[in-house]
Amino acid sequence: MKKGISLCMIVKNEEENLPRCLNSIKNYVDEIIIVDTGSDDRTVEIARSLGASVYYFSWNGSFSDARNFSMDKATREWILIMDADDEMDSNDAMELRTLIRSRVDVYLSKTISRTESDDIIGLNPRLIKNRNGYRYSGKIHEQIINNVKHVNNNAVIKTADVKIYHYGYLKSEVEKKAKRERNILIIGEELKENPENPFMLFNLGNEYFAMGEFEDALIHYLKSFQYANGITGYTTRLYVRVVLCLIELKRYDEAITFIEQGLKDFPTFTDLYFLRGHIHHLKKEYTLAIKDFNTCIDMGEPDINIAFVYGVGGYKAYNALGDIYFELNDMDEAIRCYINALKLKPDHLDMVYKIGGILLKNYNIDYACNRLEDFFKKCTDKDRMILADIMYLNGYYDRALAYIENISNMTKEVYILKIMCLYRKKCFSELVSEMKDCRQQDDRILQIKIWSRLAIGAMDDIEKDVDGLNNYTMKRTLISLMKILKGEDCEVLSEDERESRLYTDCIFEVLDNLLFTGSLEIFEKALVLLNKVNDHFVLLRLGKLYYKYGYYKMAEDEILRSLKLFNVYDEESMAILNNVGRTNQ
Repeated sequence: MKKGISLCMIVKNEEENLPRCLNSIKNYVDEIIIVDTGSDDRTVEIARSLGASVYYFSWNGSFSDARNFSMDKATREWILIMDADDEMDSNDAMELRTLIRSRVDVYLSKTISRTESDDIIGLNPRLIKNRNGYRYSGKIHEQIINNVKHVNNNAVIKTADVKIYHYGYLKSEVEKKAKRERNILIIGEELKENPENPFMLFNLGNEYFAMGEFEDALIHYLKSFQYANGITGYTTRLYVRVVLCLIELKRYDEAITFIEQGLKDFPTFTDLYFLRGHIHHLKKEYTLAIKDFNTCIDMGEPDINIAFVYGVGGYKAYNALGDIYFELNDMDEAIRCYINALKLKPDHLDMVYKIGGILLKNYNIDYACNRLEDFFKKCTDKDRMILADIMYLNGYYDRALAYIENISNMTKEVYILKIMCLYRKKCFSELVSEMKDCRQQDDRILQIKIWSRLAIGAMDDIEKDVDGLNNYTMKRTLISLMKILKGEDCEVLSEDERESRLYTDCIFEVLDNLLFTGSLEIFEKALVLLNKVNDHFVLLRLGKLYYKYGYYKMAEDEILRSLKLFNVYDEESMAILNNVGRTNQ
């Protein structure tokens, strides 16, 4: 067998992800083996163009069978396992050539899974000696370590300081590939064969958790604990998942009890201290929360073998402390914590936005801008866009436009921010003129054109703009509004409760913008749209909308109607009634 590394991958319909993956690793491996399980896009063409040898596998519902088939095609001494939605860290790729010179059977490497809210850390076998008998098992979430130990009692398994980023569980990717439904089906087949398999129960819990079905997730996590019989390689993750379910279900005392149990098993598991701090924060037990988050900072990140969420021993703890001090109105301390978070994770721009909000609220605009600009040493177009966005979000539209004027490349996103600033400044005539020849078919642009035309009565091309919308529910809502304005009857938008909520959201977006632009006559006519949906929350939402724009008596009337007709109310609406009552006194 030749020396070197064979990259082995199984893929299906990965034309968007594959170039990023292969370009990150192709210069550090000696051959690329791609096993396609049924792509009908350009995946195979792209793979071959980037130097891969492509083989075909008829999908049989088992990831292990496909993975083993790919390994059978490898001709090199080592096998690197990656997925198309992976990316090798550019600073770590060179380390692979050093690793293969050692007497090790399997290297585990850090997988950092990107999600919308957190970076989740895991250890996965990535670099495997190409030896007969080393095989994956399990139809899904396939495993190889136990097999390696079974085949070779003397197998050496080590952790390598190599990072791989995984993008497969970003929401867009999950929805595009219908991963949840697929995974639940395959896991269910595994559990039919072994209903007490703790690892599969854990994985099934993860699927329900990702779908927001926390009761079902908790049931399967607790069953996993029941059948695990001791500490496993995923026990720390199991503790975190159970606690997160209990938090979502607002069972805070149970969550803290579970945390205490977990800290007995894993006293250096920073994630559990972080979660306890989060619970204390939710309960407004600020002193206890601050103590826990400071403990996280003192402890630092947990050992890679038990780590789960990246940053709990650093930037996330500082961020959480900043949020607490913000609530306590200690702005200097909040800024200090946010800056410390930013030092640990410079790309975490959410901190800059939070600092910007505090500075702009508590200091004059010039001082705030000077301090914010200190975070952007080069002040590139991207930096100016961020600064403009911060200004926009805090209501400083002229200053936002000043930053935009110094951006050299007028991208679509920059243009959208520019017209949003003009819209908020109520420059409706200027906007209609500005966008007259705009050919961008983006819903945000088209909607600003529509609201601006309605504001100044420029109705000539408005139906063309409505027709260009991609959002079907908004398009249909506005078509109905156009009919109402012409004095024509319009059909019911929806009688289904779930679908009606989608239309209700669109209707209130329309109503909100009509009030903002001062199009009161059109607003009165648009209220007819509320009769075209089956949603008992419309009066409550209408009351809140009136309150937002200072129509307090009308707000009170609609909230009381909501109570009387539908018994629908919430904490916010009760606060509005109290405020209106005090105002009337």
